[in-house]
Amino acid sequence: MDFEAASKTIGTCRTLNKYCKGIMARMLYVNSTMLVQGGSKRPSCLSSVEFGKMKKKLESSFPECPEAIKTPQFDLLASQFASQLQDVYDCFEEAACLKEGMFKVLKEVSGSGNGPFPTLKLDLTPTLITNFMELWLNYIKLHMIASRIEDRKSVLGFYFASASATHRRSDSSWNTVSNFFSASDEPIKHLYNEVNQNSLNNLKECVLQCLNEIVSTVHLYYNTNRFQEMNPLSIVSQGGESALPLFASTPISQRYPSVSLHFELSRSAMYSEWIAYSTLIMPSLTFNSAGLTELFGTIASELLFVDVFRGQALNIHAEMEKLSQFFPPKGMSLPILGKKKLKDYLKDLKKAVGTSSGIKQKRRRYYIIGELERLINIVQRVPGLLGPKFPIIFAALSLARNEVMCYWRHLGQSTGKKGQDSTQYDDQNISTLIGTADKLLGLVTRFTKIIRTYYAEFIKNSHRIAISNLISTIMVDLSDSERFNENMLNKILNLPFFLDFDLSLVEKENTKPLLQEFRWECDRLFGSLSNPMTGLHGGEADALLRRLSTARLHSKLVDSLPNLLGKCAELRDSYWYISALKQDLSTCLYGRDPNLGQYSISYLHVLLTSCNNIYPECPEEQTIVSHNCATSCEEMMGEICIRIDQILDLIVRDHLILNLATSPVEAFNRYERSIIASKARKGTVEAQVSAEEPLPGKESSGQTSEQILILSNYNLLISNLLLAFKSISRGKGIKNIAIIAHDRVIVPIEHISNVLESFFRNFLKKSIVLEDESRVSSPSKAIRMISTCVSVMQKSMEGSGVDVDKI
Repeated sequence: MDFEAASKTIGTCRTLNKYCKGIMARMLYVNSTMLVQGGSKRPSCLSSVEFGKMKKKLESSFPECPEAIKTPQFDLLASQFASQLQDVYDCFEEAACLKEGMFKVLKEVSGSGNGPFPTLKLDLTPTLITNFMELWLNYIKLHMIASRIEDRKSVLGFYFASASATHRRSDSSWNTVSNFFSASDEPIKHLYNEVNQNSLNNLKECVLQCLNEIVSTVHLYYNTNRFQEMNPLSIVSQGGESALPLFASTPISQRYPSVSLHFELSRSAMYSEWIAYSTLIMPSLTFNSAGLTELFGTIASELLFVDVFRGQALNIHAEMEKLSQFFPPKGMSLPILGKKKLKDYLKDLKKAVGTSSGIKQKRRRYYIIGELERLINIVQRVPGLLGPKFPIIFAALSLARNEVMCYWRHLGQSTGKKGQDSTQYDDQNISTLIGTADKLLGLVTRFTKIIRTYYAEFIKNSHRIAISNLISTIMVDLSDSERFNENMLNKILNLPFFLDFDLSLVEKENTKPLLQEFRWECDRLFGSLSNPMTGLHGGEADALLRRLSTARLHSKLVDSLPNLLGKCAELRDSYWYISALKQDLSTCLYGRDPNLGQYSISYLHVLLTSCNNIYPECPEEQTIVSHNCATSCEEMMGEICIRIDQILDLIVRDHLILNLATSPVEAFNRYERSIIASKARKGTVEAQVSAEEPLPGKESSGQTSEQILILSNYNLLISNLLLAFKSISRGKGIKNIAIIAHDRVIVPIEHISNVLESFFRNFLKKSIVLEDESRVSSPSKAIRMISTCVSVMQKSMEGSGVDVDKI
């Protein structure tokens, strides 16, 4: 790859990654609405008798067209069939062409086309490593998504037969698509055969280099003991209330003193996917490296599944078992495993994941919950610490997100063949994790101005001056290099000017054009200098790259903070785990721990973030996802209100029982009844009272004490449910009191007021009118019941913002 092409590398990879995610979203949309039985937009031709008869033949003969389909009757309807399936084919064609383009770029970047091997170092070219590996992973995931499309071969064969009969498509287009989907039955095996060619050694070396760069991060994350000893999420252990030294903040390792530990930890889930997928496709890389073999073993002993895309997950162990059927090939040895065969090694990993993975995951979540709660307390007291301590807060939010997604992927899954271990991944603390993370995210959202201003000042007053000095130092070397033309030199010289902005622009949120251009120019420079032919490495040149990498990262905290939080902290895939989300809410409302109720509203915030997870390649999803999310939010709000109504009813009932049992009038009546009961037992009188009538003072017994304890739990639960409404605020104006759900506004206080009003009306009627509705209750009894109800409502709603007196 020449110098100019290298400068565009990162931009090309980033564009392809975004496009690939859009195409995968499009494929899943087409599958769920057009190809699955009962889909809302399923073409009528797929439900026709003709397709039913030909389906098996089309699939077995794919990509060839069976002779049986070539009939005069089919030719008459071919144009209609092709028109109905055109959107499906266009989507599949885009995916196939994208696959070809991605593979071409992967080879170019890695130097597989006789180009130079790029410089891939975590401190010098982090954006190149991230975008290259993301392209590599998306290339694999595109194949995985294609393998999960319903009736893909028979539908494609049916379309091509129809299109051929009407001369609508050329053979060249069909070959690209058919080659892509022909390999979809066994995508891992196909990719293994495709990549493990001698001509792609550079690609494998690039992947290996990238994996070696992130070993220390993944090791730290999965080593829970070391992680807790290091305590990277604690403000106290990470400098107390003093600001983090931003350029050389806590390093990930001594090897890379300029690489931030906290921002690296936020990528630990992504790095785990790099290891897992690369091992599946390039097993020789992993099993010929002691460090990578150990790392893969650590990941595979804790994870049963890794993410594919939007609720789609990949079973690592099942795919590795398939891989072991053809790897290692005959004549290849794996000295790292010693005398142990790969199949035996995989059995040990599966046994480990079946016995301890759930425990390990819960232990890490418990630690993260504790640190999130401490961070919330500190930020609430001193919001100004959000700026200097944001790397810690960002890491905590990212890790919390990773753990919730991991929990949803594993929930209800079995590590054994008979499903005997399907409950090991259940976690009663998941509501606490979701709620505390949402609360901290809400604080960050409210005080984003503090973070943006802090980093804007650091960029302008520190990074800009340091970058200017470094550029001045290396300009002589750059001018002497024949590979740097005048245009490139001018762009490098102009880099500090992008950072010399007016700080008032930060308040007006007008810094995006400047800082975005700065990041683009940085990426071009990183791509250019990744070419070893430039000869500019070491000394001041490397120092410049390190400083630019840090400044580039900090610039995103000024103008792209919401996008960064959305990608790394919000649970934007929650819509595709809606069943698990609702199950967790039920546990939150009806579980044994009454403290979980304070996190109930967080489930609405979490679900609504999915409305922002829409891609331009599939705009049809916007209305569907947004409408369904809003509807589910209203349903969840209704469930919370029902629970509040139930608890109020229980509290009022228990108060009435206790008040009645302890009233002086009732004590005397019970005394009289006990005398009559005693005579009845002796047979001296006939009595219509129980022979076991308790004496006065029975209300102080242990049994009643248990009732009081239950009542106390009810009071705690309702107070926690109402406490949840204080976590609503996400900004100014209406966002301070309401939740915006697509085309509707949910105001929790209004919902609670309506619940209370309905509850009181029903109770009032029940207190005054007897069950048969023919008589009314005695005034004294009705007044006692109503007074008790009002007292309970006032006490329960205290501090909630609901005006009980008005009701």
